[in-house]
Amino acid sequence: MALGLFFAACSVNAATVANLYHVQVPLADSDRGSEQAAREAAFEQVLIKLTGDEAILDNEALKKAQSSSSQYVRQLSYGQLDGARSLNVVFEPAQMQALLTQAQASFWPQERPLMLVWMVEEDNGRRQVVWDQSTNPAIGKIKRAADSRGVPMLMPVGDFDDQTAVTVPDIWGGFAQPVGVASERYAAESVLMVKSRTRTGEKALEWSLYPVNAKVMQGPRPEVVRGQAFGDDAYDRMMADIAAFYANRYAVPLGVKGEEGLQITVTNIDRFEELVAIERALTALPSVASASMVQFTGNQANFAINLLGDEATFEREWVGHSQVEKAFTPAPPVIDVSGAETTQPTPLRPVYAWQ
Repeated sequence: MALGLFFAACSVNAATVANLYHVQVPLADSDRGSEQAAREAAFEQVLIKLTGDEAILDNEALKKAQSSSSQYVRQLSYGQLDGARSLNVVFEPAQMQALLTQAQASFWPQERPLMLVWMVEEDNGRRQVVWDQSTNPAIGKIKRAADSRGVPMLMPVGDFDDQTAVTVPDIWGGFAQPVGVASERYAAESVLMVKSRTRTGEKALEWSLYPVNAKVMQGPRPEVVRGQAFGDDAYDRMMADIAAFYANRYAVPLGVKGEEGLQITVTNIDRFEELVAIERALTALPSVASASMVQFTGNQANFAINLLGDEATFEREWVGHSQVEKAFTPAPPVIDVSGAETTQPTPLRPVYAWQ
C-alpha cells in the first residue's frame, strides 16, 4: 500500500508530524550496554508514536525485531534531556513501515488532527489558565507527553484576545460554547480542556476532548470524549488515552495475513498435531513475523509467512530445525494436446519435509 493512500484516511487540514520517526531517550552512561538499552527503549517509543497504541509492544513479531533494532536506525546522536545525557535516534521511515506491514500492525499517518489545549491549574485553591508563553512547568510536561505520542498540539498564547474571550470558569466548568468561540482563531481540528489539580500530593487531571473543529464544538451536542489521569505520569497517561482514541479512528491496518508473504509447502504430515507443531515452529523463528496455514491436502500443507529478514536467513533457520528437511519434490507429469508427456516446472514455493 502506498503511503499516499494512508493520507486519505485523515483530515485534509491535519497537521504534519515532522518528527514522527525521531525519539529522544535518557542515556544512563556511555558504556555499550546502556546505549543498547537506550536504543531498544527508543524502538519501543517510535512504535507507540507510529501506531498510537501501547498494545503494539505485545506484538510478537516486533518483540523479535527489537533485539536487532539498529538495522532500522538512520541516525544516532547525543543530547540533553531534562538536564541529563540523552540518546537521539532517528529511524528510517520506509523500513519501519515495512516492519509494521510484516507484523500486520496498524500505522497512524503523519497527517494528524491538530489539538488546541486549554488548561486550568489549581494551586493552593487558586486557579489560573496555563498560557503557552508562561513559565509554568506544566507546559513542558504536557508538550513532551504529546510529542512522545506523536500528537500535534498547541496552547493559547494568552494575549489580550484570549484573556477577554475565555475565563477560568469557562474552562473549569467545561463550557463548550465560549471555549469554542475563543478557539476559532487557532484553526485547530480538535479542542482539549484540562482541569489540573494536586490532591494529597498526587497530580489529578480531568479532561474533555472535542474531536471536532471549534465551529462544530459550539453546535448542539458536539462529540466529546472524557477521561481522567492520576500520578506523576498523569500527563503521559492522558496523552496515551487521547492518542489511542485517534489511532482507533485514523490508523490504517498494514499487511494482509496469509497472502503477501513467502509461501512454502511442508510434506510428510501424518497427524493434525504436526500441523500445530509446524506452525508454532515457524512462528518461533527469529526471521519470521507471522505464519499461518492456508491449505492442507493429503499429507502436505501450504503455509504463508511474513518475514522480518530475507528468505536466505529464513531458510537457514528453518532447515536448521531438527524436524525439517529440504525436499524439492518434482511435480507430476502433464500430457499436452499432442499426446507427448511433459514435466511441469518445479513449484515456485520451496518444499520441505517434516520428519
